[in-house]
Amino acid sequence: MELSSGAEALTAWHRFFEKLPPMGVLPRPIVHRGADAPPWNGVARRPPPPRVTEDELHERCAANAPLVEAAAPHLEWTHAALGPTEHVISLVDADGIVLHALGSSPDALLGSDLQPGCDRSEKACGMNGAGTAIRSGQPVAVLECDSGCDRWRTATSVAAPIHGPDGRCVGALDLTTRACDGSPQALVLIAHLAFTIERDLAVRLRRDEDGDAGMFALLYHDLRTPLSAILLRSSLLGIAAGPDARAATEHVRGIQTAVRSAERMVRNLHDLVAVDNGTLRLRAEPHRLREAVDDTLDVVRPMADEGGVFLRVDVPPDLLVLADTERVQRVLGNLIENALKFTEIGGTIEIRARRCAEEVEVVVRDTGCGIAPCDLKHIFERGWSGRGSTGLGLWIVHRLVEAHGGRVHVESRIGGGTTVTFTLPAA
Repeated sequence: MELSSGAEALTAWHRFFEKLPPMGVLPRPIVHRGADAPPWNGVARRPPPPRVTEDELHERCAANAPLVEAAAPHLEWTHAALGPTEHVISLVDADGIVLHALGSSPDALLGSDLQPGCDRSEKACGMNGAGTAIRSGQPVAVLECDSGCDRWRTATSVAAPIHGPDGRCVGALDLTTRACDGSPQALVLIAHLAFTIERDLAVRLRRDEDGDAGMFALLYHDLRTPLSAILLRSSLLGIAAGPDARAATEHVRGIQTAVRSAERMVRNLHDLVAVDNGTLRLRAEPHRLREAVDDTLDVVRPMADEGGVFLRVDVPPDLLVLADTERVQRVLGNLIENALKFTEIGGTIEIRARRCAEEVEVVVRDTGCGIAPCDLKHIFERGWSGRGSTGLGLWIVHRLVEAHGGRVHVESRIGGGTTVTFTLPAA
């Protein structure tokens, strides 16, 4: 939907929402125009918002862990669906502090006021998507606002509040794009995602009470994320630019990626049940490790290509392991998919292996954002979710490697990437 600027754009947005049928549990959005907002403390252009310290940000993320866990997958899939469109999608807490954010490029995020730790409350920023959504308790669009980003000063910000099970506002979801890329459809999407996050959050808050049942509920909700992406991509195929076959092809690739992710989650669920019941059985046979690596890369390569991440392999073609081929692929797939989530465009994931006496040492190394030292000792624990998922993938990696008689450990530092090393019996 192409919109003109100024008052005409505002009118077009209002007409769009007037034509919508009742949105049920979703409150009808409100639309503002940034140019109509009063000056920030008497000045035409607001200064950069304050930022909390790294320690305070870490404390806030820990205090809001269920919210971050529930929202992170939705941010990732929306970020992927937006593709090259200039954008920053962010999650803020009830005070307006950005907890998690993804940008269309490192410059879009790092050069903006939307980075984790920034204060997006109305008190700090004046009228803006997230801050105004928290204050009003309704989905909000702010047209022609100050983006706080050096790359595109004039922006459209759409946001929706997120409420906890008790009805209190616990945060907001915000999508900021260039002014010309903003659309009422984006606001409807963000409002729907916020509502979905609210339901996921309620499930996660019951996790401790429900025990294993809660864990399976979490896995079910994580399965819904790629399946929701399939539905979204299918819808986009229907409204893609008519004869533009290139756009349709990109959406098909997105659907395929989502399906593969869902399939891997189902296989993880199978192994989870087998480990819990003590019925995990391995078919350990001699096979070439390189073949398992290549088969795994065939599955994850579309995700790497979409994210602009390079895959490098240094595994001798004649290196033999005594292992269950399907489970080795599961270990590699979980590790590589996890690395892809946290490696920026232009980054690299390397898979290498060598024989060490009676073992084969396999290394999966990424150039991603790294893991905080305080989290390293927890990443293989069941249910640990500091990186935005159920934490079952890495727990299953640990258990499958142990079932082969191997070991697994991780090394990482913030901003310096992550290296996971595991061993398998040599054949």
